Amino acid sequence: MTKDIIQEIKQAELNAAMIEKNTNEKHDEMINNAESESKKIIASALGEVKKTIAAKSERAESEEKEIIQASVNEAEQEIIALKEIFKEKEDSAVKLVLSEII
Repeated sequence: MTKDIIQEIKQAELNAAMIEKNTNEKHDEMINNAESESKKIIASALGEVKKTIAAKSERAESEEKEIIQASVNEAEQEIIALKEIFKEKEDSAVKLVLSEII
């Protein structure tokens, strides 16, 4: 009877050790899975952020080019207008000088 009790205690201790070992292994596996999954989520989020930044950068670059082109066009129109004014003033000055001479 005492032998049986001692045997049962030893078996219970072995079972407890196995359970603890299995629990530790499952714990480690869960931690590793969680780390792996979090790395995947972070990589995915980082990829999305990079795509968004690239798209916004392209859009800003395109808008910048449009603004520069619009400014160039406006400046060209101002130059044309100033040339016309200059030509009119030049013609008026020539006429004035000729009228003074004649």
